[in-house]
Amino acid sequence: MGRARVQRRGFQGSASSRIAAWTQVSHKSPSSPYYASNPTLKAQADDVTAKGQVMSDAEDKVVTSRADLDQARSDRDERQREFDLAYDAFAGTAEAVVTNEADLVTLGLPVFEARTVALVAPENVTCSSVAGSGIINIRIGGEGRSYVVEVSADPKTDTSFKRVAGTGNTRAVKADAVGLHWVRVAMQKAHEQSAWSAEFPIMVR
Repeated sequence: MGRARVQRRGFQGSASSRIAAWTQVSHKSPSSPYYASNPTLKAQADDVTAKGQVMSDAEDKVVTSRADLDQARSDRDERQREFDLAYDAFAGTAEAVVTNEADLVTLGLPVFEARTVALVAPENVTCSSVAGSGIINIRIGGEGRSYVVEVSADPKTDTSFKRVAGTGNTRAVKADAVGLHWVRVAMQKAHEQSAWSAEFPIMVR
């Protein structure tokens, strides 16, 4: 009974390591005295060599397919860019010469429809604060482009909320002190403002 042990699993992490294992067996085993003297070992080595060749061929196809796919995607992206430029040019000329919407339709072009966002109180508001920072991080989800944010220390009253500078959907607010704070948000558009959101509690430590 033999005492030597084979490292069996180390090559199974990637295709390249398997191919390296196949290469070693296919190149070296025919020169081994055990290959010539042990029919079972010879048959198994030949089987490894044959299956390794098939595996290597399959890997080559994968590599080629990936390269072809990358090229195909690159070609598609470029064709899409060219189409967008051509479409924009066509639409621009149509807008310059066509006088009514019905005639745009005859050219196969869709009529512009202004998309309005309802002025509603935000619901998707996330507040967080990293201990020791004294900062309240506020993130507002939704379709609005402009938001009003106000913050109040606890206890809150109708007049304790202070307006935070900015109109975007993220804010970083320096709290006046540690402790419980409240955040409320409203969507704004031009000179209009939605109702206030719920008041969100956040502990500043």
